[in-house]
Order: sequence, then C-alpha cells, then structure tokens
Amino acid sequence: FREAQCRHHSYKGHMASLGVHCSCAWEAQLTCSTGPRHNYLRCLRRGLGGERSPQLRQRIPTYAIYIDALPSLGRRDHGRSVAFSASLARGHQGVDSHIGAERPSPSPREHTGSSQRSASSAGKEPASSKNSYTRKLRELCSSGQLDAACRLAEEACAGANPPSYTNLQHVLNATLQAHSPFLAVRILRAMSRAGYAPNKVTYCALIAALGREGPRGGEGSVQAFELWKELEARNVELDAAAIRTGMKACVGVGDLPAAEALLSGLLSGAHPAPPDARAFNIVLSGHARAGDVEGMERTLRALCAADVPASDVTYNTLVDGYARAGRPAAARDVLASAAAAGRRLGARPHASLVHAAAAAGDAPALGAALEAMAVGGLPRDAMTWGALVGGAAARGDLATARADLREMLAAGHAPSHALFNGLLGACGVARSPGAAREVLADMRRAGLEPRRDAYLALASGLARVGMWHAVLDTWSEQHRRGVAPDVRMHTLLTQAYGRVGRLQDAARHYEAALAPGSAGGGGGAA
Repeated sequence: FREAQCRHHSYKGHMASLGVHCSCAWEAQLTCSTGPRHNYLRCLRRGLGGERSPQLRQRIPTYAIYIDALPSLGRRDHGRSVAFSASLARGHQGVDSHIGAERPSPSPREHTGSSQRSASSAGKEPASSKNSYTRKLRELCSSGQLDAACRLAEEACAGANPPSYTNLQHVLNATLQAHSPFLAVRILRAMSRAGYAPNKVTYCALIAALGREGPRGGEGSVQAFELWKELEARNVELDAAAIRTGMKACVGVGDLPAAEALLSGLLSGAHPAPPDARAFNIVLSGHARAGDVEGMERTLRALCAADVPASDVTYNTLVDGYARAGRPAAARDVLASAAAAGRRLGARPHASLVHAAAAAGDAPALGAALEAMAVGGLPRDAMTWGALVGGAAARGDLATARADLREMLAAGHAPSHALFNGLLGACGVARSPGAAREVLADMRRAGLEPRRDAYLALASGLARVGMWHAVLDTWSEQHRRGVAPDVRMHTLLTQAYGRVGRLQDAARHYEAALAPGSAGGGGGAA
C-alpha cells in the first residue's frame, strides 16, 4: 500500500490482515481518485467511526503499531494519521495503553493530549462552529491575513469548543513561515489557554525564530529566553538539538552562565547525546561578542578536554573574539593555527581583523590585514568593505566611513541594512543629525528603505549624548514615513519626552510600550 501503483486488492488484503472486513461502502472509498495512500487512510477512519466488528476491537495493538508507521507515508498523510489516532482514542477504551499520551512525535503537528479537552467540551458548542473556525482560519492563512487569523484563533480558544490542536498548529506554522514570530507567540498562548500542551518541537521552532528577530538582547531574544525557561520547567526529555536551542536563547540575553550550565550538562552525560563542536561554538560566540577572552579560553579548554575537533566556525569565532578584545596578535595566531591544520577559513576572520584595525585607527595593522587577504587570494568582498566602513564609523570618523561606502558602491557591492544602521548610530554619537539625514538619503539611493531598526540606531546614538530634541525629530521622521515603532523606541520616547518636560506624551508612550503587540512593532501615534 506504500506504492502509488498498488491495486485495489492490495488494500483489501492488507486491511483483512488487520482484522478489518471491507463493506461495499468502504470499497467505494477505495476507488476515489485522490490517491491510493489517502484512500487507505480514509477507509481505516471510516471503519473506526462506523461499523466496528469484534475483530476490529481485538486488533487495537496492531493499529497502535500502524500509527507509529504512518508518518513514513509522507508529509501530506501526516495530518490524517493524527486524525486517525484521535479517532482511536475517542472510539475505544483502553487504547491509551497502546497509544501513550507522552509518546514522542516526529512533528509539531502531533498532539496527543487533546482528546480529554475535546471530550470535556463535547456538547457545549455545535460541531459546525468548530468547522467554521477551521475553515476561516485556513482561508485567512492562505490569503496572508495572519493578524486576523491570530485574532480569530484567540477568540476561538476563549470559547467552549476551540479549534483542534492541528488547526492551531497550522496557524502557528504560517506565522513562522511569514517571519512573524510575535504572532506565533500569541497563538502559542491561545493554545495553552485552550488546554493544549504544545510539544518541544513547537517550542524550539518558536525560540529559534524569536532569537533571529531583531538585535541580540532585544524583545525577540527576551521572549525566546522566557519560552526556553518554560520548556525547561516542563521536565520533558530534551535532545542535543533542543539543548543547543536553549543555549542560543541564553546567549541571546547575555546569560552566559546559564549557557555554560547547559553545556556542562551535555558534558556530564545528563542528556542523551554528547556535545559536538556546535554546542561549544554557541558558548564561544557569546564570550566573543562580549570580548571576554577568559571565557573564550575556558570554553576552548573544555572543547579540547572533551576531544571534540574544532570546526571552521570555532576558528572564525576565536579570531572575531580576539579582534573585538583588541588583541590582533592573538587573532593572527589563530589564523596561523587554522592554516597549519589545513583550514581555509575564507574572508570572514580577515574581515574581523580589518574591522578591529579600522576601529582602532591602527593604519599599519589595517594595511597588514588587507595585504594578508591579497596574499591569500581573497578578494575585497562586501564583508570586507563593510568592516572598513563599520570600523571607521565605530571610531567616529564619519568622513572616512562615507568615503569607504562610496568606494564600496563603486566596486559594485551592495551594502546591508546593518551597515547603514551602524553609520546612523555613529552619526548620533557624533552629534551629527545632519550627517544622519545624508546617510538616510544614501540608504534610499542604494535601494534600501530605512526600517525601524535604522531609526532606532540613530535615536539610540543621539540619546547616548543627551540630544533629546533630536531624538524626537527622528521619531517625527519615522512616523511621517509610516514606520511603526517597537517597544525599544517607545522606551526611548518615554525617556525623551520626560527629559523635555512633555509628561503626557511620555506617559502615552509608556503605556504603548506595555501594550500587547508592541514588541512586534505595534503602533503608537506621534
């Protein structure tokens, strides 16, 4: 029955071997044109929901084994396998001895604790209401109206007969695919209020998506860390991939001791799988971003003691960390060690050295780093140009940074949003709102429309030097362009309005920062 070319008698024979006797109605189902594997699942569900022979009741263990095999039929059949298992749970007493509620599932769509929730709400709301919610949710998701789908799901979960776990998971997956993890968090909370327990795969997918949302230490990182602590508190068995997700969440908020504790758990054998280089690299990257040389070297010693071979990422992270800490000689030693080990690391570690030299204004070191790239046959790519521009901006040399930017554009390299954000922040720290306006114009000429993080970078730089009126001017420009603020901008505006004596406006932005949805960029009038 796994092959698309199987004939009708193959299905009938296999069903007979399971103790299911086909009626004419079941045989009619087999002749449908929607595909043999789907028909087979329909037949099994029809048998469980309708005529139940004594032979069928006696073969529940066989069906439990079959449910375990169903996911291998393919992704399109997986939802049907979930529905089939739910039919078993509703139709037969004692089935939980064979289909445990805690059996691990290969996909976040599986949810094995929903039968009790469905049974408790049976009769409170007509089935047509649930079907209506399901249809509307899928229509909204398919048309891209995810915010409306999220509101409808929250409303439905507040009722007596909420949508099924699978349908809510469908909405959550749609929000993740659309890179809207804050909406996904709302769906997760609605699922919990409805009595569902999202599994660890769903949690980990959402934690990873939130960690990629915005800068490290931002609202996305904070919510990712909160979800990780929730998952830890559930005391479910976590594999190495889930542990690495938690380590990234800890590093994202700067809680390096917590990340090191998770790594120690992997090393001690408290978790099933031993750590590989990826786990060490996560902790190493946290120390490198903080310029914590002692922490980097402690992690490196642990990697060597565990007899785990270093990866290219390990070498790149070490170079970056030493460069950030102002130790270019140590960074060059790491490059030499990588070359001796036969590693060809590419332009990334060299770009870290270029950025460190440019930020320090060390012309000899900068020339040596660029010459090393040329000797190694590495072209001056967009990453290297970005390091030059960013380094000059970091030391406050806006003229050199903009000159390097013009050379970068002339060489045919496209700058990134992050590069312009660094320039805008440097303009703020240099007390040059006029230069910031020119950078914003350069950004648009390069085909990049400033986003909320660009305005936030400029406002943050201005706030660091106490130019509160310029912060408010930046917000006025952002509002005029129709770019919604996030909670960080609301916080800055609360501070700025308070400093200039406009307390009512400060209170309004304070309330906006606390409002649901502000983390994902909710509004707030100027």
